[in-house]
Amino acid sequence: MPKRANQGWNPLGSPGGKPPGSHQGFGKIGLIGLGLMGRGIAACLLSRGLEVIAYNRTARRAGEAARYIGEMLEELVARKVVRRRAVLDWAERFRSTQSLAELAQTEFIIESVTEDLDLKRSIYEEVERVVPARTVIASNTSSFPTTLLQQGRRRPARFIVMHWSEPATITRYLEIVPGEKTARRTVRLARELGLLCGKEPTVLN
Repeated sequence: MPKRANQGWNPLGSPGGKPPGSHQGFGKIGLIGLGLMGRGIAACLLSRGLEVIAYNRTARRAGEAARYIGEMLEELVARKVVRRRAVLDWAERFRSTQSLAELAQTEFIIESVTEDLDLKRSIYEEVERVVPARTVIASNTSSFPTTLLQQGRRRPARFIVMHWSEPATITRYLEIVPGEKTARRTVRLARELGLLCGKEPTVLN
């Protein structure tokens, strides 16, 4: 059973706040999968000023996801979770693609596809061919241990599980689970991204 190593804090302060320069240090965030969880994660990232390149196999789902993300951000504004000025430009910071090669521009990737190990492995294989060595790859899985996902990977040190809860836009829960070969840098960046998103990340050993 994993043990809790440490728990983060909420950097946003009062409701409607936004951490200054929240986009700094991460560049573009890649997102793989625009299902229910993927859409929520995208909205959360965009609400914090981050740039997102989202991959989905079909243009139809990507279009549906963009509309849903817009509605979620409007709800956050209405509930005073974020200020309107923080999300006015969200559409300029969000781009969907049907090519994993587009993720070559990203420095951190969150995979949120169906809990199918073969599918995940095929995606990782293609992604590792195009992204820089420094790019972190986090999975939103709740089914597979990180060490299993690391098997057969070119750079297993960059893989980690980053498990979000629904609705990803407002819940503070975030589990970060390293594997046997996960680098400390990978853990640190996953935790920092969680903090920027207003989460209270718990790193499990």
